[in-house]
Amino acid sequence: MERYRFSAEQQALMESMPVPFVIFQMVDRHIVTLAVSDGFCALLGAESRTQAYTGMDQDTYKNVHPDDVVRVGNAVYRFMKEGGRFETIYRLKKMDGSRYTVIHAFGEHIYGEGGVRLAQVWYADEGDYTEAGEGRGPELSRSLSNALHEESILKAN
Repeated sequence: MERYRFSAEQQALMESMPVPFVIFQMVDRHIVTLAVSDGFCALLGAESRTQAYTGMDQDTYKNVHPDDVVRVGNAVYRFMKEGGRFETIYRLKKMDGSRYTVIHAFGEHIYGEGGVRLAQVWYADEGDYTEAGEGRGPELSRSLSNALHEESILKAN
């Protein structure tokens, strides 16, 4: 299967969007990045769009918290292969390596010209990740941080 190409106008429009999202395609059992929005570049803390594309294509999970990599990877692969809706929460370190933030990702399949199935995933920044007991940040962020911390402990045992 060939990599899908958007028209120059479509590509420019998607890349200029302030909402953090990425469009992916499964090509020969590999997930390739087709479009990265300005909002996603900002969410990652990418210095450039090229850095965001390179990071997504070379090591998608490099900045994902080590305790979340397998769970998120399995969910992504299942979504890309089987379809349906995608939703997961994980910790992501900004590209500058400064801190982890809690990310809530949602995805749905869309179809390009010729019926090519693509995946659109959009992201919500739920706030800084805090270790259990630190008590910093908004209540939702603390709750998500605690849930992710507890899940990590359970998987380690």
